[in-house]
Parts: sequence; structure tokens; C-alpha cells
Amino acid sequence: MGWGPTKEVIEKEVNNYKGLGFFGKAKNLLVLFIIVKSVIHCSYLLYKGTLVIDGSTIPTSLFLGIFIYLNHRWAIAAFFIWYLGERVLLNVVGFDHTPVLSLIFVVLVTILSYQSYRVATQLKKNANAKMLNG
Repeated sequence: MGWGPTKEVIEKEVNNYKGLGFFGKAKNLLVLFIIVKSVIHCSYLLYKGTLVIDGSTIPTSLFLGIFIYLNHRWAIAAFFIWYLGERVLLNVVGFDHTPVLSLIFVVLVTILSYQSYRVATQLKKNANAKMLNG
């Protein structure tokens, strides 16, 4: 038993995918995280008056969030790599004053990204098998 989703959790989400609500799907929780993070980040940048300087982070997150919502696996992987890289870079350079909070968010994004990617992969396999079988 670990922190990540088990095979049973993935199968349960895939098998009940159509009937699950918004908060029942891992990819939607990842998109919700992106939206909340972007709103908080934008509010902070507006408060500090530096939106023009760091304005690329929010559009990039939201752009990837759209494709994550549409179950694109490349977007899930790209967001995970980009977010992890951003957190590591900010911690190494010393701009991140809350490394414990960053670590918690990285773990959360890792779990949600992994589950979202696995579910999207299984949904794609199921759709391909269905198309081949008629």
C-alpha cells in the first residue's frame, strides 16, 4: 500500500468513467489544482505588481490544463515535468520560501498525474480495442 494509485483504483475509475462526477476523476482534480494554482499565482503577482515579468507561467498551466481535461496524455506528462522542474528550480535558486509546501504540492501533482496518465492510457486502449472489434 503506497501513496500512488493501485491497479484496482485505476480499473475502478476506467470501468466507471462515464458515471463518475467531476471530482471522481483524477484528471479533473489535476485540472482543478491547475486552476486554483493559477488563480492564487495571478493574485499574488497582481499584488506584487510583477504580472508582466512572470506572466508566462499562468497561460502555460491553463493551456496544458485544457488538454489534460480532454485526456491528452502528452499534456499530463508535460505538465508534470514542467511543474516538477519549476519547483526544483525555484528551490535550488532560493526563490521558494516554503519548500515543505512545495514538496506537498509536488507529491500531490505526482499522484494525480500518474493516475490521470494511467487512466487515459487504459481508456485509449479500450477505445482502440472497441474500434478493432467493431
